[in-house]
Amino acid sequence: MGPSNCTGASRSSAIPDELERVWVAIRILVFGLLLIAIAIVLIIEMNALLIGESAGKADRAAIVAAIESSHHVDHLIRIRTQHIGPDEIPVAAKVGYDSDLTFDAVSEAIDVTEANVRPPCRRHG
Repeated sequence: MGPSNCTGASRSSAIPDELERVWVAIRILVFGLLLIAIAIVLIIEMNALLIGESAGKADRAAIVAAIESSHHVDHLIRIRTQHIGPDEIPVAAKVGYDSDLTFDAVSEAIDVTEANVRPPCRRHG
């Protein structure tokens, strides 16, 4: 057996192999760009939850109204809210109650205020 000459076969198939490599590279690049775009969208959407965004104006207004409408509340001093999930907003409020209340009456007024702030679906749970 003599030496085989493969140069003719490799030259005729070299162009399709190179073209296939280009298309594979283009597909990988497009897929990578798609992953980057998805990552950017997720960063933008989840940034508020990662940082701990405060409640929106409508939620905050509803919380303030619930606190201020509670019995024995004199005034709302300060309120802080923070989203910790799509439907969870812890509320920290410094509330001034009527000064003539006893300790037990203040405790009961705080419980009533807290119940007014909680969403209706969680009041019974």
